[in-house]
Amino acid sequence: MLVSVTGFGSVWRQRLESDLGRRGLFKPAVYYNTTGVMVKSGVRQRPQICGYARFEAVGGFNPNHPAKIIGRVFECAEPSVWMGYNKLLFRRLIAGDVCPEYYLVLHSGFVTHNQLFEFLRLDYSASSRSAFNNRVHRLVKHGLLIRQEMPFVNREVVYSVSHASASELVGRGEHYVQPAGKQRSNSAQSALHHSLELNEIHLALKHSGTLVYWMPETEIRSRNDLTTNGYWKYYDAIVTVRLGGQDCKFALEYERTPKAARHYLAIRERIEQEISIAHFLYLVPNHDLLWFVANKLSGCKRTIYFGLFRDFLQQTLALSVRRSGSPVSVDLDSILTQRKMVQQTGGLFPGIAV
Repeated sequence: MLVSVTGFGSVWRQRLESDLGRRGLFKPAVYYNTTGVMVKSGVRQRPQICGYARFEAVGGFNPNHPAKIIGRVFECAEPSVWMGYNKLLFRRLIAGDVCPEYYLVLHSGFVTHNQLFEFLRLDYSASSRSAFNNRVHRLVKHGLLIRQEMPFVNREVVYSVSHASASELVGRGEHYVQPAGKQRSNSAQSALHHSLELNEIHLALKHSGTLVYWMPETEIRSRNDLTTNGYWKYYDAIVTVRLGGQDCKFALEYERTPKAARHYLAIRERIEQEISIAHFLYLVPNHDLLWFVANKLSGCKRTIYFGLFRDFLQQTLALSVRRSGSPVSVDLDSILTQRKMVQQTGGLFPGIAV
């Protein structure tokens, strides 16, 4: 969800950054804004009809010059209610003067013409297909998007962003780190299919109405490589969904093809060290690959769940999944909400003490 900042309330609170560990425990600076009323000689928070806006230093907010973001647009989590208070998380500042098509393609890697329009329809309420076609045509004409004819992808056109264009977006503030090394042609084809099918997973969650935030691999790489507020692995996505009034987060991996056995040992070790994520989901295209991957990760000390890609597109969070070594199937939504209690006291935002 995109939100434009038009002004601020009169009450600010802060939680300064602290580094308590190498991964997951680093807490970047956070700032809270709300409205207030005059009480005697000071301004106090409203006791009723109260709401909070949360800004993070790592998301592009500068507490020394807050007025500079008035009129700017942020990518935000969906609004929610905590103990009767409205809350809105401003995740990151969107680069100015950038067509939404531009950075949607950047963070998708590859995207088909129809997928791109569907993202715009769901995120920006785009309705005119002809206006969309014209904008994309101009982006291709000016070399900002690369257009590829892919007859094996349902005869659809596929778009990607050139290295020069990606560099320009980074200069405008986008969180993006290019994977190291050049891919071979066969690897590039595999990456293309992987990206397109990962887009289908992303769109299925959007259609379900449960998706709060999808952190793409590009943003995960940026955090892992450039900050101490990262994760132990380059996941395909970190997904936050809302179930029963609760925000539930899980790491998502789409394993389209098998890896060499040595890679799964390293993956196991990284997942075991992950302390900022409680749930891990692997989606695969068929039963044989599901058995193979589950077997390779069977010795992991953390619980990993496995499900089928096509079933997820139909059922999303109601998907039946299995954990390695167990023949019992359980619904994904019940796993995500287990042991989670509706918060009555403590921090206003998950994991954050106000």
